[in-house]
Amino acid sequence: MLMTISQHDSVLDPNATLEAFQTRFPHPASRFIWYGDTPAHLDDSRVTPLTSYLSDRRISTFSHMNVLFAPENPYYGEAGSYTMLENGQKDLIRPDNPDSLWFSAWGHRDAEKYHARLTWNPYFDELLDVIRGVTGD
Repeated sequence: MLMTISQHDSVLDPNATLEAFQTRFPHPASRFIWYGDTPAHLDDSRVTPLTSYLSDRRISTFSHMNVLFAPENPYYGEAGSYTMLENGQKDLIRPDNPDSLWFSAWGHRDAEKYHARLTWNPYFDELLDVIRGVTGD
């Protein structure tokens, strides 16, 4: 089993998902990638926590959708043709300069920064390595 989740997922309960993985999928080759702060009391070597705050890439949190797409994706990627600007921040003014956008999960709030939805995974190559490890490729 391979599972991934963002700590800031607005669709699924991240902690319940991690608990389900740890209790229902005991196989030693199963893997879980957690994007966010390392969960408290994490002692399962099958779980890999990866920080989701990457200031050098203007990323505050990971969304539930960004895990699936490489930074090079022509549509959703870092320089892709689509930027998901509507992110639940109706009271903030969207900046004119795209280089001042930050990226996050749905509805992330920061009075200093406008956040578009993060749609690519900066750790995509690492994810592929884990997939290969789980599938034996």
